[in-house]
Amino acid sequence: MFFEENYKTICIIGYFFAALGAIVTAALEFGWIQTKPPKALYYAYFIGGLITMKCAYGWLTNSEKK
Repeated sequence: MFFEENYKTICIIGYFFAALGAIVTAALEFGWIQTKPPKALYYAYFIGGLITMKCAYGWLTNSEKK
């Protein structure tokens, strides 16, 4: 399957988007940026978070098999 073949690359992209989402959310909360980011960016953060959870779950289950 596509996900298993490109596992590390997809995880790194997912971590990047999740981290970006956390940084932008913190910046909005503390008022460092005044303009609201576009809605598409929020979807990218959400998908990045889902990928991050999938990767973490995959590593937890794979570590038991080794």
